[in-house]
Amino acid sequence: MRSNLAKEVLVVLLVIGSSWACSSGDSGEGAKDVPVQDTVGEDQLMPEVAPDVPTGTDLPDEDSGMPTLPPGKSFGTVFAAGAASVTINGTKPDYLLGGYGLCLGKVEACRISEGIHDDLMANAVALAHPESGEVVILVGLDSVGLLGYDIKMLQDMVPKAFADELGVKMDGPRVVVGASHSHDSPDTVGLWGPMDKKVRDEIEYIEYMQQKVIEVAIAAYKNLGDIELVWGKSAVVNDDLDEFSDDHDVFVLQGKRPGGGASVFTWVRANAHTTVYPMENNGLSADWVGPFRKKLMDSGFGVVVFHNGPIGSVYPKDPEVCEEEDAFPDGWKDPDLKPEDFAKVTCVGYEYADAALAAVAQAKPLSAEAGIKFRHVTYGFHPTNFALMQLGVIGPLPIPNIDTKDFTQLMDSYFSWITIGELELLTTPGESFPTFAAHAKEVLAQATEGTAIVLGLTQDWLGYLIPVKMWEDPALDYHRTISPGETVEPAYLEALQQLVDKEKE
Repeated sequence: MRSNLAKEVLVVLLVIGSSWACSSGDSGEGAKDVPVQDTVGEDQLMPEVAPDVPTGTDLPDEDSGMPTLPPGKSFGTVFAAGAASVTINGTKPDYLLGGYGLCLGKVEACRISEGIHDDLMANAVALAHPESGEVVILVGLDSVGLLGYDIKMLQDMVPKAFADELGVKMDGPRVVVGASHSHDSPDTVGLWGPMDKKVRDEIEYIEYMQQKVIEVAIAAYKNLGDIELVWGKSAVVNDDLDEFSDDHDVFVLQGKRPGGGASVFTWVRANAHTTVYPMENNGLSADWVGPFRKKLMDSGFGVVVFHNGPIGSVYPKDPEVCEEEDAFPDGWKDPDLKPEDFAKVTCVGYEYADAALAAVAQAKPLSAEAGIKFRHVTYGFHPTNFALMQLGVIGPLPIPNIDTKDFTQLMDSYFSWITIGELELLTTPGESFPTFAAHAKEVLAQATEGTAIVLGLTQDWLGYLIPVKMWEDPALDYHRTISPGETVEPAYLEALQQLVDKEKE
């Protein structure tokens, strides 16, 4: 029986493997031509009726997890901030790389790193509101993604780490972990390696990354100081397969020390897959986020913290003209790549950097009225993707053994809603489609008139988060193979609605 099940899953994975090898690296070819302005109508935003399945939601207590500010520090501004940065290249030269391909037991067929083209980074900004004592630490990783299992394990370590090193209280989920989704980083999920049940792929690297995130979060917190915050918005047109919604927005939050001081940090949320390098690349790289970040740092923008948005089916457009050279000329270069491959990555990164520069040029002071408020929710949903769930049974994924036919069985996921001035940051646990994000913003708008900013691959990674109304779209055959199911959206929206209703009480 077990052998037949393994064969069935293997056949399914072999079928979808070709899609993984060729589809997940598409940088926009074949996607629909999209306008700069969002064309979503109110009637399109309401999700269709979803399967009637049970869900569960754990709403935060009013006084749970409130952190303490650094002892011995006083602040003269409404907000305080600190930032830090560490490399996360790992401890060995050869890592299984994530995002492309499927090697199914044949290690020699896997993508394995051969050098470092540009550093993988973990960048963090700690933001505090001294009057209320609220603190949140936003961490951006050059990573293909981290499962909720690994992020929760990391966040469970946070309270002890902060207490031991600083003698302060810090609730783990306040370290908000988001991945850029670089396909040129180690496989921190387990989907793209040899599928060995005995040893999860790159567990050493995952443990290493968990420690690095805690390290950079503590460093950013220790650097908390007076800050003046401004924010702005611009856009870069991308390509996507979302029939109803687009998200081209580039949001920037920047902090400087008072009195004309230097930039401490620049936080940016843009929206596009980081898959400009082809799958032939075996060099560790942040992909287009590397040159993007470098250009902003060279412009004096301090520590640059990047979070991706709802990137489900969203890819950067190929540049019409590219006259740049490799932003990292001294980095290791895969001999299978051409100079134009490196130039293209640089051009895409610089285009997003220019958009961030434009946003800062017209930035306005962040309102102090709302301060900072953090909420974190654990909710349950019933997954329906049999093949994906079996990767937790006979494969390496650390996910529960869910019977996809038993709708009473639930799997946990997580999201956070963070108010920073008039900015409302809402995390989604995977590669959410723009319409998924649009539905979430509609719910959020019931409780706030602030500017909603949806983050993807943050606090969890569940694969593609496809709206119910798009689930049967033939163009999304590949995306459905790496999605837990059509039940994620209604469960997420129900949990968010409960949180919003609580806020309105």
